[in-house]
Amino acid sequence: MNIRNRNRAGTAIASWSSLMIALFALGGAGCSEAEGGAEAQDVIEDSDSPDSGEDAPSDVTGDLSDDVEGGDADTDADVEPPIDSLLLSDQFLNIAHRGGARLAPEETMVAYQNAVAVGADVLEIDLHATSDGVVVCMHDETVDRTTNGEGTIRGMTFDELRALDAGYHWTDDGGESYPYRGQGLQVPTAREVLEAFPEMHFAIEIKQQQPSIAADVVALIEELELDTQVVVASFGDAAIAEVRELNPRLITAFSLSEMIELFLLNPNNIGTYEAPGEIMQVPPAQGNIDALSPEILGMADEAGLRVQVWTINDRQEMIDIMALGVDGIFTDDPALLEEIISTGD
Repeated sequence: MNIRNRNRAGTAIASWSSLMIALFALGGAGCSEAEGGAEAQDVIEDSDSPDSGEDAPSDVTGDLSDDVEGGDADTDADVEPPIDSLLLSDQFLNIAHRGGARLAPEETMVAYQNAVAVGADVLEIDLHATSDGVVVCMHDETVDRTTNGEGTIRGMTFDELRALDAGYHWTDDGGESYPYRGQGLQVPTAREVLEAFPEMHFAIEIKQQQPSIAADVVALIEELELDTQVVVASFGDAAIAEVRELNPRLITAFSLSEMIELFLLNPNNIGTYEAPGEIMQVPPAQGNIDALSPEILGMADEAGLRVQVWTINDRQEMIDIMALGVDGIFTDDPALLEEIISTGD
């Protein structure tokens, strides 16, 4: 049985009060717009990693009450997103997280080539810029974890970055071997990845908040005419707002504060809610919040949103989450997810 098409049916809106209790249990300090948003992003995204050792953010709700009451979403209600994109279709999407980091060194050309070969629908790329302004693909702001170098990306030139071995630390046997060391793998530019796979779709996350690289990212998307093939994401409010201002037609994902705003919304008001973006990219749970509860999925469905879940690498968890009717899964193992999609188990 092929289960490529999603079917989110019967997600009820219920028990709003219990959701509110869970949300407010997180605290009340809030997130800042730029660097603060970036810090919250790192804590949340790393929370699904078994070796992150970081706790969930204790507080993301405090500064949102004015926005929720006023309903001042940073959006243009007169601009409709493209309707002919796979990203907004009813097809369930296999999204290669960092290119499929379990299968090859993350965010390298080898990883992206492998992800396409095993059947991924969407390639995820995370973006930073070097000190001389070249936008490159890497998750962390430093090169330490994935290369044989040290330091921040924005603190080195592109030539310095390219001299590093991007496959240096990758292993699939607990460190007994490092098959990609010395194989010439380099940190790719965003342009290289986007141009290499012109038929693919992309989940582009702007990691770097300061200095802003949003204008460079939007200009590249427009130059390559990929407007309907990308969803642009950033947990930072300022970055995603800049993207939407520069090109309101681009498909965008929710920032962290926009997700919390929806979580706090009374389901009775969903009919008048104006979503700032088209896609919510969420973990299964964050702290006391069940991001895949019937209440939240029901509100997302009512608002016409697509829900994509990260980062799922376990077979049974993939099956369970797909059964909820979500629209896609980010995974480090797109081969495993494609097997499940194709066979139905």
